[in-house]
Amino acid sequence: FRQTQTLRTVSQDVFRTLVLARHRAQTNEQGQSWCVKILSNSYVFFAGDSYVNRDASLDESHVIGAAIQFGGLSEITFRKSTGTPVATGTMTIAHTAGGTMTITVNRAGGLKVE
Repeated sequence: FRQTQTLRTVSQDVFRTLVLARHRAQTNEQGQSWCVKILSNSYVFFAGDSYVNRDASLDESHVIGAAIQFGGLSEITFRKSTGTPVATGTMTIAHTAGGTMTITVNRAGGLKVE
């Protein structure tokens, strides 16, 4: 039960961060694109066209446990003004003890978690 709860919590947190990134991009906050970058045991919410070229002063890092593993999309960028994603596809979030959730990003910027 605990791993299922952890998996759901992390998935919902990543999903909410993606929704916020899309919203900030649509409203042209800071005049930049907004993104989420998946790292080994964390993810970063940031402003800029890419993780390499970001404005690090606006970073928000979220640490996750080693039991959570990500697959698929590792950087999701929403274009400023439109909020449309640079890349579409899926991100999988799995717990090492079992269970997987998927976040889908479509070309209009729609997000779905299941």
